[in-house]
Amino acid sequence: MTKERIKNSLEYKWRLRQVRVYLILWGVMLAFALMGGSVSMGKLGSLRDGLFVFLVVTAIYSAVLLPLAIYPLVQIRLFAKRAERCSVHRVMLDRPGTSYMYRGAVYYTVSFTDNGEDFLRDTKPIWSSNSVDFPLDAYNNKQVEILYDREWDQVFVLGK
Repeated sequence: MTKERIKNSLEYKWRLRQVRVYLILWGVMLAFALMGGSVSMGKLGSLRDGLFVFLVVTAIYSAVLLPLAIYPLVQIRLFAKRAERCSVHRVMLDRPGTSYMYRGAVYYTVSFTDNGEDFLRDTKPIWSSNSVDFPLDAYNNKQVEILYDREWDQVFVLGK
């Protein structure tokens, strides 16, 4: 499995998109924290107090949002490491299911045979009808390549 193939996979792009969303949220929250620090500086009349308010709010937002951005990066790294030992399969995306955690997103249940053993596994909820990056109609009832990691019992979607 080449690094280029991994970077072009849907799994990699999906995780990278999660990182971007959390970092954008973090940036917006920092802007609000900066505005709050400015307002408190004006009301308290002290630059030091306004800076303290900004730093406290920034620390709280960072403690919550930065781990959410780091987690997909760790998953990307693990995916890249584990891709070497995974087996590649061509499957049909014809059994959709709605994700409860990622509202509005769709996962597929795929069937494949690995070393003479039949498997029925779920993909990650990558697709959505309103997604620009992962449109549902572009993949529904289409064949894609997946990687199956037998040790971790996980399916990674490579793409068409």
